[in-house]
Amino acid sequence: MSIKLPQKLMLLGSGELGKEFAIAAQRLGNYVIAVDRYANAPAMQVADAYEVISMLSADDLEAVVTKYQPDMIIPEIEAIRTEKLLEFEQRGITVIPTAVILASEKSDSIAFGGVADALSEKDVDIRLFGKPNAHPYRRMGVALAKGVNVQEAREKATKAANKITII
Repeated sequence: MSIKLPQKLMLLGSGELGKEFAIAAQRLGNYVIAVDRYANAPAMQVADAYEVISMLSADDLEAVVTKYQPDMIIPEIEAIRTEKLLEFEQRGITVIPTAVILASEKSDSIAFGGVADALSEKDVDIRLFGKPNAHPYRRMGVALAKGVNVQEAREKATKAANKITII
């Protein structure tokens, strides 16, 4: 898999880090849509287009993705309907990062299973977030991987993420 530029990129979460991302992406010729829950977020000030929505509303996320038809979605916010990101990916939109570790149920006591097994994969690293509790679809971590190409790296990272459970 090779990535052709320019692309239409949708940034979900538009803070200072998002602003730096938007500037770098635009330098490469990409069209950037900044989306956040409040007006005048830093990335909105430099993006080609912007929208203010509730990131916790599946309908709002659907509407903004339908309106702009992005090639890639980059979530950079915790409070988001993660299951919608999975749905977008299943519809063929690239979501970065995809190798997320999601909670499946509510819990006030967090422990992770399968970490050693996930780390046994060559060139894989795991980032577990230090969150005090979990609820369905909450991002609890990500898996990162190196590969000979983007496709291989994504597959390795996804395989590793799928080995980790929140217990």
